[in-house]
Amino acid sequence: MTPATSTRLPAAERRQALIDIALEVFTGGSYRGTTTAEIAREAGVSEPILYRHFDSKRDLYLACIDESWRRLRAVWEEAIAGSQSPSEWLPAMAGSSQTSSAAASKQARSIKTATPRPKRGSSSRAASWAQSAAD
Repeated sequence: MTPATSTRLPAAERRQALIDIALEVFTGGSYRGTTTAEIAREAGVSEPILYRHFDSKRDLYLACIDESWRRLRAVWEEAIAGSQSPSEWLPAMAGSSQTSSAAASKQARSIKTATPRPKRGSSSRAASWAQSAAD
């Protein structure tokens, strides 16, 4: 019998895997109702490993929001890629959003309704997202 070997993921891959798991866990509950212990358990890692990649639960949550935005933007960009006129973009984006999976819709609703309040004095992520969307 061969002993089980564990393959250690590179840091970037592990970080992405943690974000993917955290998205699922946050989607199943809420920001306040989800613990880092729960996320670590679902990911099969210890909390210290989680905290090597993210300074806090809030930082992990913001990484999840960034990832959700990246995914949604990719879907929208694909939807408008063949459009000749900007007037076709909104209908194409709306159509692509409606055909997304139920999990993605649930994820978006969860993030929309459970977003923690920004810290005082922190830069607005919404402003940077709006700017990137305009680019």
